[in-house]
Amino acid sequence: MVHKPVPRSEEKTGKAKVDRRASVRHATSRDATCNPISARAATLPVLIRDVSTGGIGLLATRRFERGTLLVIEVADEEQTTPSPMVGRVAHVTHLDDGDWLIGCQFVGPLSDDDVKAVLRQLPPEADPFVVAEGTGSSQGASE
Repeated sequence: MVHKPVPRSEEKTGKAKVDRRASVRHATSRDATCNPISARAATLPVLIRDVSTGGIGLLATRRFERGTLLVIEVADEEQTTPSPMVGRVAHVTHLDDGDWLIGCQFVGPLSDDDVKAVLRQLPPEADPFVVAEGTGSSQGASE
Protein backbone atom coordinates (compact mmCIF):
# COMPACT_ATOMS: atom_id res chain seq x y z
CA MET A 1 0.00 0.00 0.00
CA VAL A 2 1.45 3.36 -1.03
CA HIS A 3 0.75 6.11 1.48
CA LYS A 4 0.31 9.54 -0.07
CA PRO A 5 -1.24 12.59 1.56
CA VAL A 6 -4.89 13.00 0.66
CA PRO A 7 -6.48 16.45 0.62
CA ARG A 8 -8.60 16.64 3.77
CA SER A 9 -10.97 19.37 2.67
CA GLU A 10 -11.82 18.30 -0.85
CA GLU A 11 -13.58 15.37 -2.43
CA LYS A 12 -12.82 14.10 -5.93
CA THR A 13 -15.06 16.90 -7.21
CA GLY A 14 -12.61 19.50 -5.93
CA LYS A 15 -15.29 21.26 -3.90
CA ALA A 16 -14.44 22.26 -0.35
CA LYS A 17 -16.24 20.26 2.35
CA VAL A 18 -17.50 21.65 5.62
CA ASP A 19 -15.78 20.00 8.60
CA ARG A 20 -18.50 19.17 11.12
CA ARG A 21 -16.31 17.35 13.62
CA ALA A 22 -16.72 18.27 17.27
CA SER A 23 -13.09 17.47 18.17
CA VAL A 24 -9.75 18.52 16.70
CA ARG A 25 -8.06 16.02 14.40
CA HIS A 26 -4.33 15.38 14.69
CA ALA A 27 -2.50 14.10 11.60
CA THR A 28 -0.28 11.07 12.03
CA SER A 29 1.15 8.17 10.09
CA ARG A 30 1.11 5.12 12.33
CA ASP A 31 0.76 1.42 11.60
CA ALA A 32 -2.20 -0.42 13.03
CA THR A 33 -4.52 -3.31 12.32
CA CYS A 34 -8.28 -3.46 12.18
CA ASN A 35 -10.97 -6.05 11.77
CA PRO A 36 -14.74 -6.15 11.90
CA ILE A 37 -15.90 -6.96 15.42
CA SER A 38 -17.89 -9.84 13.91
CA ALA A 39 -14.80 -11.40 12.26
CA ARG A 40 -11.88 -11.13 14.69
CA ALA A 41 -9.76 -13.52 12.59
CA ALA A 42 -9.84 -11.23 9.52
CA THR A 43 -7.13 -8.75 10.58
CA LEU A 44 -6.14 -6.10 8.04
CA PRO A 45 -3.04 -3.88 8.24
CA VAL A 46 -3.96 -0.18 8.05
CA LEU A 47 -2.28 3.19 8.41
CA ILE A 48 -3.73 5.69 10.90
CA ARG A 49 -4.03 8.98 9.03
CA ASP A 50 -5.53 11.13 11.76
CA VAL A 51 -7.04 10.77 15.21
CA SER A 52 -9.16 12.83 17.58
CA THR A 53 -11.03 12.16 20.79
CA GLY A 54 -14.09 11.36 18.68
CA GLY A 55 -12.76 9.35 15.77
CA ILE A 56 -10.00 8.07 13.56
CA GLY A 57 -9.10 8.10 9.86
CA LEU A 58 -7.58 4.94 8.38
CA LEU A 59 -5.99 4.09 5.04
CA ALA A 60 -6.68 0.50 4.00
CA THR A 61 -6.45 -1.76 0.97
CA ARG A 62 -10.11 -2.78 1.26
CA ARG A 63 -13.38 -1.11 2.12
CA PHE A 64 -15.80 -1.64 4.97
CA GLU A 65 -19.50 -0.82 4.85
CA ARG A 66 -20.83 2.21 6.72
CA GLY A 67 -22.00 1.17 10.17
CA THR A 68 -19.48 -1.68 10.51
CA LEU A 69 -17.89 -1.86 13.97
CA LEU A 70 -14.10 -2.13 13.69
CA VAL A 71 -11.61 -3.15 16.35
CA ILE A 72 -8.49 -1.01 15.81
CA GLU A 73 -5.17 -1.91 17.40
CA VAL A 74 -2.11 0.33 17.17
CA ALA A 75 1.27 -1.29 16.50
CA ASP A 76 2.84 -0.46 19.86
CA GLU A 77 5.68 -2.51 21.30
CA GLU A 78 5.72 -0.39 24.47
CA GLN A 79 1.96 -0.93 24.97
CA THR A 80 1.26 2.72 25.76
CA THR A 81 -1.67 3.22 23.40
CA PRO A 82 -5.38 2.77 24.10
CA SER A 83 -5.70 -0.53 22.35
CA PRO A 84 -7.96 -1.96 21.20
CA MET A 85 -10.19 0.92 20.15
CA VAL A 86 -13.65 0.35 18.69
CA GLY A 87 -15.01 2.59 15.97
CA ARG A 88 -18.09 2.60 13.75
CA VAL A 89 -17.42 3.27 10.05
CA ALA A 90 -18.95 6.67 9.24
CA HIS A 91 -17.63 7.19 5.71
CA VAL A 92 -15.63 5.33 3.07
CA THR A 93 -13.82 7.00 0.16
CA HIS A 94 -12.10 5.17 -2.70
CA LEU A 95 -8.81 6.90 -3.49
CA ASP A 96 -7.14 7.29 -6.87
CA ASP A 97 -4.30 4.94 -5.87
CA GLY A 98 -6.80 2.13 -5.15
CA ASP A 99 -6.68 2.42 -1.36
CA TRP A 100 -9.65 3.31 0.83
CA LEU A 101 -9.98 6.14 3.32
CA ILE A 102 -12.13 4.91 6.19
CA GLY A 103 -13.46 7.39 8.73
CA CYS A 104 -14.63 5.93 12.02
CA GLN A 105 -16.41 7.43 14.99
CA PHE A 106 -15.28 5.93 18.29
CA VAL A 107 -17.96 4.04 20.21
CA GLY A 108 -16.56 5.62 23.39
CA PRO A 109 -14.50 8.81 23.06
CA LEU A 110 -10.76 8.78 23.73
CA SER A 111 -9.24 10.97 26.40
CA ASP A 112 -6.69 13.63 25.43
CA ASP A 113 -4.02 11.37 26.95
CA ASP A 114 -5.15 8.47 24.74
CA VAL A 115 -4.90 10.69 21.65
CA LYS A 116 -1.41 11.76 22.73
CA ALA A 117 -0.44 8.09 23.13
CA VAL A 118 -1.60 7.29 19.59
CA LEU A 119 0.48 10.23 18.31
CA ARG A 120 3.50 9.43 20.51
CA GLN A 121 5.60 7.71 17.84
CA LEU A 122 5.77 10.80 15.67
CA PRO A 123 9.25 12.33 15.42
CA PRO A 124 9.52 15.12 18.04
CA GLU A 125 9.52 17.90 15.45
CA ALA A 126 6.21 16.64 14.02
CA ASP A 127 4.50 15.81 17.33
CA PRO A 128 2.08 18.61 18.31
CA PHE A 129 2.26 17.55 21.96
CA VAL A 130 6.04 17.68 22.42
CA VAL A 131 7.26 20.64 24.44
CA ALA A 132 9.87 22.60 22.50
CA GLU A 133 13.04 23.08 24.54
CA GLY A 134 13.21 26.42 26.27
CA THR A 135 9.62 27.44 25.50
CA GLY A 136 7.85 25.90 28.46
CA SER A 137 4.71 25.31 26.40
CA SER A 138 3.53 22.58 24.09
CA GLN A 139 2.68 23.23 20.50
CA GLY A 140 -0.95 22.62 19.56
CA ALA A 141 -1.91 21.04 22.87
CA SER A 142 -4.19 23.84 24.04
CA GLU A 143 -5.07 25.64 20.86
